[in-house]
Amino acid sequence: MGSGIGYLLYVVGILILLLWLLFPQETMRRSLEEGLGRLWPAMHWRIEAMAVAMPPGVVLSDVQGQDRASEKKPLVRCDRVTVHPQLLESLKAQRLQADYRVEIGKGSISGRLWIGFGGGDLHVEGTAQRLNLVDIPWIHHQLGRA
Repeated sequence: MGSGIGYLLYVVGILILLLWLLFPQETMRRSLEEGLGRLWPAMHWRIEAMAVAMPPGVVLSDVQGQDRASEKKPLVRCDRVTVHPQLLESLKAQRLQADYRVEIGKGSISGRLWIGFGGGDLHVEGTAQRLNLVDIPWIHHQLGRA
């Protein structure tokens, strides 16, 4: 029994190491940029860097969204976005769930997002702390105050 657990831990450890080393960062980064473009068609998105994080998750750095009509200045700029999937809770709730943290300037937005396994609407809930709306030109653009 003890050696079976040892082998299982060894296999899980090797799997995690291989996923860490062979994670397709460039492919995932481009896929996320395209996905954001589908969610917000009026915006062109760029993610500067993407990395795997521990505990299991993904860290995006320098995420920018620009108006497709005039790509001069970013309307949305996030210094860092961290997403940690909640695998066990996703299986129990039968939907993809993840915790997230978005850092914008000196403020942040933290919360949870989810979407059904078959697709459907994306649900996002969270709390903003020390967020300065001057750091988010998109709000001014939407209000016609650009």
